[in-house]
Amino acid sequence: MFAGRLYHKDNTGHSSTLEAGGVQWMTAGRGIVHSEMPEQCEGKLSGIQLWVNLPRAVKMCKPKYSEFTSSKMPEEEREGDVIARVIAGRSSLGTCGPIQGIATNPIFFDTKLPQGGRLLEPIEENMGAFLFIINGNIIVRDDTREIPLRIKSNQLVTLDPGEMLDITAGNDGARMLLIAAKRLDEPITRHGPFVMTTTEEIQQAIDDYNSGGFGHLD
Repeated sequence: MFAGRLYHKDNTGHSSTLEAGGVQWMTAGRGIVHSEMPEQCEGKLSGIQLWVNLPRAVKMCKPKYSEFTSSKMPEEEREGDVIARVIAGRSSLGTCGPIQGIATNPIFFDTKLPQGGRLLEPIEENMGAFLFIINGNIIVRDDTREIPLRIKSNQLVTLDPGEMLDITAGNDGARMLLIAAKRLDEPITRHGPFVMTTTEEIQQAIDDYNSGGFGHLD
């Protein structure tokens, strides 16, 4: 959540209110039924929701839910007043976020750069990665591009695997998300909220939901 709050309740028995700066992480596994109700604070409401696929072999794992307040997010101060909040994974400087032990080893950095601020961060060869610019603008340089790539607010750019990410903020500075996870290279089939690998698995998920199977999580 960037601004506002979010009321959450699910059939694992968990209910809570997520405040600005907080993060929730659900592993749906073999099924969580949940509800979310956002609410403005001082007329503001914004956030981002990201779905990260699970490997086929663990898609039916036991569901779990975790939640972290803003104060639980470690902040990494880099040269040039660059600040990276490490939400998931481990940065190249060794800072670990509170979200660990996920099958695809995701990294999730919420990064603020002042005007001219520079961020260097490697992307592993087996990772799929992207940048999302929340506000401001950035310039991305790497060995594969003759001309630097300029990205502005509300734009998303995918990154090449094995890339040394070299980012410089423009005149207004920038806030961005750097997100990456292990590439699965597996088929994806989805229907509504269900994401599986085959149409047959999707139908089984729908049958499980309709029969009340999501209420039995043990």
